[in-house]
Amino acid sequence: MAYLKNPVIISSAIIIIIFVVFITISSWQTNQITQEAANIQSQKSDLNNKISMIDSYSTLKSQSAQAATDQVILDAYLPPSSNLINFPTWLSQISQVFNVSINFSFGSQSPPMGNNPGNVTFNLVISGATQDAINFLKAIEANSSQFLISLSKININSGGTKENPTVTITVAGELFFR
Repeated sequence: MAYLKNPVIISSAIIIIIFVVFITISSWQTNQITQEAANIQSQKSDLNNKISMIDSYSTLKSQSAQAATDQVILDAYLPPSSNLINFPTWLSQISQVFNVSINFSFGSQSPPMGNNPGNVTFNLVISGATQDAINFLKAIEANSSQFLISLSKININSGGTKENPTVTITVAGELFFR
């Protein structure tokens, strides 16, 4: 026990104990700071996600009024399916104005799904003088305010004479409805 009375050994032991305690406390504080930094980083990420969601919500909210207006406009152009029965009559009236004969038939129908409109395919055969048939097509394209029409395929066969050219135009298309 004589070595415990030696002041150098006692001082060295105290210094070593202080150093071990210092290292332990320093290591513990470093670990705490690292955990707190990870926690802060996680909270920062959560806040950025919430800010992004709020921005998206704000954008959607501001666009919802425009979307509602657009939906009203689109609904005005889309007739109810019950009005599609008037389409052949409308075509017939226009064909008389342009002195062409037509043969019309409806094809397959797809009902509306959610926000997507329904559609029905149709086939139309137009026969008459070339310029009259062209004017008829222009008229149904320009004056179809009652119907939303998409013409997808047009086949043109010419005939008649040089002085009186005629044409037969076969058209495939779609009518859209709500």
